[in-house]
Amino acid sequence: MDDLYNIFQEIAIGLKLSNAPYGRNFRIELLDDLIEASRYAPGLLIIVDNADKFFLKKEKDIFDFIEVFLLQSYHWYKSEKPCHLCFQMNHSDLLIPS
Repeated sequence: MDDLYNIFQEIAIGLKLSNAPYGRNFRIELLDDLIEASRYAPGLLIIVDNADKFFLKKEKDIFDFIEVFLLQSYHWYKSEKPCHLCFQMNHSDLLIPS
């Protein structure tokens, strides 16, 4: 759970979402924030670097993450804005944290 919490925190802080940093209900807070962001942001792209390690060690967490992403993606679709979740399986120096 700590890994998933840390990923959600990094996403929220990096995107400057309104509920960050998150507390106990971090899944719901991220979901709420991403839905809210669909109203004002031009689009969303989340890239998880080194995802192979996360898939191997925390498979339940990664599918919880995908579920949260999919639940909110309808709001981006309805707003006709791009919304993407990508998994970079190996580390890439091309991905620079914001």
